Amino acid sequence: MRSLSVYASHDANISFLAPDGQYRIYELERLARQRYYSLDLDLARGRHDILCKLYEIIKNEYPGIEFDRCFYGKPVLPTSMESVAAIFGIQDFTDVGHHFSHAAGAFKLSGYDKAFVLSYDGGGFDEDGTVGTFRVFLADKETNTY
Repeated sequence: MRSLSVYASHDANISFLAPDGQYRIYELERLARQRYYSLDLDLARGRHDILCKLYEIIKNEYPGIEFDRCFYGKPVLPTSMESVAAIFGIQDFTDVGHHFSHAAGAFKLSGYDKAFVLSYDGGGFDEDGTVGTFRVFLADKETNTY
């Protein structure tokens, strides 16, 4: 079993570590062919086609793959998590915060074993519920800490 990462707001994406050891990041606006695509808004309107299409793409690329956990960054609507649970079969969800999501993705793809990671953007909800425009992390692949 493996973990899935979901960011459902503007520039929505879903990512995971594939069985071949590569990180896979799917930008949903490319599937939807819509700039600033929001999975949250689509699912709130009852549209599940993009999420279902992505699920089929993943199943075709990695037959037999299953996910048991989902990490997500706020904001995210309850309907989005319900849809991810139903389509991907996931029941365990963990909020990791907006800036942690950015930092973890950048660090994992960086090739570095240790790094200071700065996440800076227009703002987002962090795991404590506050809205911030940046956070700084000390990341270490050996200990898997941030």
